[in-house]
Amino acid sequence: MFFVCRSCGAWSTERPVVKAAVVCRCGHCRPVNLRELFVLTGASGTGKSTIGDELLGQIEDPVVLETDILWAPEMNTPQDGYARFRSTWMRLAVNIAQSGRSTLLIGAGVPEQFEARPERRYIGDIHWLALVCSDEVLEQRLRSRPAWRGVTDEFVGEMLEFNHHLRGRTDVARIDTGDQSVEATREEVLGWLPQRARVARAAP
Repeated sequence: MFFVCRSCGAWSTERPVVKAAVVCRCGHCRPVNLRELFVLTGASGTGKSTIGDELLGQIEDPVVLETDILWAPEMNTPQDGYARFRSTWMRLAVNIAQSGRSTLLIGAGVPEQFEARPERRYIGDIHWLALVCSDEVLEQRLRSRPAWRGVTDEFVGEMLEFNHHLRGRTDVARIDTGDQSVEATREEVLGWLPQRARVARAAP
């Protein structure tokens, strides 16, 4: 959207934001709506997709989107923090924000991967919530998946490591899904979201 300057026509994701306006080097200023971004993260098997499904149709703001829908093999670049993948989603969130709505992304990730992207300057505060569980519960969930999911020992090990990492972070809120129902987890996630999400759910 505003990555192309309306005045000079140059394209950039790195223009500064000054007083809620994107400023081009040519001097042109374009107002930008800096909305919050919410990220529900967690290892595979902790319940992200299930909770994402539970939230669909329940809230109007933020917009609920599962990040896997835009995943492609060429985005599998852990060496740069999955830069292309993160930037793609941040650009989408920025464009949604210009229509006055925030975004809730459902998908694995950590704050530093988002903070490093140039599109970060066009987003307001980013709020993080991780779904976690014990290693024993997570491994049991992963190994009980159907064969078509292709769960391997290597994959299980990676998810256990990521789950352990999230459980140890102090900058990410957490919900333990190990011994509670889907409904209870959904209510905790809704409690973490802003008041407008809970109001929207109650609206006819």
